[in-house]
Order: sequence, then C-alpha cells, then structure tokens
Amino acid sequence: MDKKSYNKKVILNVSSSNKVNCIDIIKLLYKKKIEVTLTPTISVHCSKKNKKKCWIEKGCNVQLYNVNNKQIKSIWNEVHNKLDLYCAHIRIPNTSQDKFSGCIHRFLKNNK
Repeated sequence: MDKKSYNKKVILNVSSSNKVNCIDIIKLLYKKKIEVTLTPTISVHCSKKNKKKCWIEKGCNVQLYNVNNKQIKSIWNEVHNKLDLYCAHIRIPNTSQDKFSGCIHRFLKNNK
C-alpha cells in the first residue's frame, strides 16, 4: 500500500456508561505496533428527546498516527469486541477541512 493511502492522524473517541478501560486499548494498539496518544475522558451526555435525562460516560480519546483505512477497521473491530462498544466518533483531520467526521459505522460503510 503506498504512503498516500495512510492517514497522518485519526481521532477516535469511545465512551460508555459501562467502564471503558483505556489501558486495555493502549495495550491492544501496542501489540499491533500502532503509534497512539491516548487520553482518558469523562463526559456528560443528555437524551435528545428529554434534556433532563443525563448520564456520565467514561471513555478514551484515541489519537492514531499513520494508519490506513484497513487498519482503522481492524482496530475498531478489536476495540468494539473487547469493550462491548456500540459506536464511536471518528475524525480524520485534513489541512483545510476534515476528511471525515462522524460515526465509525458510517465511515466503515463508505470505505469498504
């Protein structure tokens, strides 16, 4: 695969009302020899239908470096299965605008 097909930086945000262990994610990426910066996060989410219903989620901001779309899919499949996550937000920045920003499932569907 040529260098042009690699994404210089990919930001993956995962969270859940269940416990998300960022150490498990970093160990998984270490084994795959993926360059990564990982920051634990705590966020408050509120229902779109009922703004009075809110909850706290723990998660991780995962910044991946020099990965291609095939690696992104493989990483998501392992993280998804290991941590029992339903979705994640992915952002692939570009110099002028994001190449992609949205749900990981939409990204994977568009990049088969």
